[in-house]
Amino acid sequence: PASVFCVRESPLVAPTKRDDRKDAIEALQFYRGPRIEEEFCALETSAGNITGMTLGDIKQPHIYKPILCSLLVMLMQQLSAITVLIFFAQDIIRDAGVSLEPDNCTILVGGILSGIFLVATLLTDKTGRKPLFMISTALSMISLVALGMSSHLMDIEGQDFHGKYGWLPLASIVIYFVGYSLGLGPLPFVFLGELTPLKAKGVATTMCVFIYYLTAFLVAKLYADTVHLMGTAGTYWLYAAILAVTFVLFVVYVPETKGKTLEEIEQLFGKGASPPKLENIDEVITCHL
Repeated sequence: PASVFCVRESPLVAPTKRDDRKDAIEALQFYRGPRIEEEFCALETSAGNITGMTLGDIKQPHIYKPILCSLLVMLMQQLSAITVLIFFAQDIIRDAGVSLEPDNCTILVGGILSGIFLVATLLTDKTGRKPLFMISTALSMISLVALGMSSHLMDIEGQDFHGKYGWLPLASIVIYFVGYSLGLGPLPFVFLGELTPLKAKGVATTMCVFIYYLTAFLVAKLYADTVHLMGTAGTYWLYAAILAVTFVLFVVYVPETKGKTLEEIEQLFGKGASPPKLENIDEVITCHL
């Protein structure tokens, strides 16, 4: 939280204040670099045209489609079983024959998450959000299949499991957390901020975050019942199957947002208006005066 003091005000907020164009320009240059003329005027035009959202607006494709895409991405994170695996990481590692104290297990998981989160932060603007999220989902899905297989083999092999396959659950959970940290962990809220139109951002954020935490609660609450019904292996395979289905939906429906303005993203979802183009920053400063 202390790092918030080092962050500039959002350029999406500043243009709505008529006397703060200079601050908005500086904020956008801080995040985007010196050449921000076209994007700034597009943001200012959008901010000037914002009206209160009504129930009728939700029927417009450029409103409901990005909200659904944002919701899909956030649900993928929780349905990847991250809550369950964090809670039961110690048991999984113990099943691999590795004896770790609870504190050391927490340090191991936290270290993996923190380190790869940092790598993801550096990669996301180079590779794009969508490819990184797809790689992350694929790694997490494969790891869940492997965790299910290790549980299945444990039931079959009994005491011989540790000698033959003890490495499998440990490798699976390490690869899972690496994959999760590349995209499933850090990127859902990035997509939420970049996909949702400015007009619907408050409603979309509230709705998506509510469903996000409700899903996290339900996954944790129903885990024991699911294991009782399907077994541990079946439960992991169920999560992998859910990720596989949502992975296809993500590839088909969620666009890449890297380097795109809000106006350009809205156009991808069916909004027809095109932002005006300006040649230099002097035009931006006098825009709409």
